[in-house]
Amino acid sequence: MTTPALVWLRLDLRLTDHPALVAAVKSGGPVIPVYIHDPKGEGKWHARGASEAWLAYALADIAAQFEKLGSPLVIRQGDSLTELRKLIKESQAGAVFWNRRYEPSIRERDSAIKTALRADGFQAESFNGNLLHDPTKIKTLAGNPFQVFTPFWKNCLLNLPFEEPLVAPRKLSGPEKPLSSLAIDAL
Repeated sequence: MTTPALVWLRLDLRLTDHPALVAAVKSGGPVIPVYIHDPKGEGKWHARGASEAWLAYALADIAAQFEKLGSPLVIRQGDSLTELRKLIKESQAGAVFWNRRYEPSIRERDSAIKTALRADGFQAESFNGNLLHDPTKIKTLAGNPFQVFTPFWKNCLLNLPFEEPLVAPRKLSGPEKPLSSLAIDAL
């Protein structure tokens, strides 16, 4: 049997147009969707107020969708790297896939997580799943980030057409044995 792959979900709680999910499916093994509640790791970007209510409803919805596809959503709480390492060990996963976020502190954290997982010998890949263009790839002729919107926009228009949205999987192969998971209302 092929090694399982974790799909680390954050604010991208959807099945359609989800590059990390598609990559996990293409890896050929069981796909284990994971959400880690890590307010400390989110820094000033963590959910508060109405965002917490949205998160609870969105998690319930995506959990039901993953259940129908055959691979239940695993919910954990704590430090993201620590929880990912625990899940890798418990599931014997060989890869972790996720869609990038672009908040500065979260980019730094994600980069450190990718480096640590690769140093541990695991495949760790992130994808642009939230923006039309990856901002790290749109640069001036001198190779610097744009400082003015109009030249930036003109450069974006040169990169048309946009890619077609990715299709949601119809079925997933889940883990061989159930993994421990928190209830959504425990977050």
